[in-house]
Amino acid sequence: IYAKLDADVRVRLDKEVQTLIQQNPNLF
Repeated sequence: IYAKLDADVRVRLDKEVQTLIQQNPNLF
């Protein structure tokens, strides 16, 4: 259960980071 949850959180964070990079390319 924890492994699946961790993977879910990781995927969600990855998508959020990609969105942030797209919105604010200057920060990276």
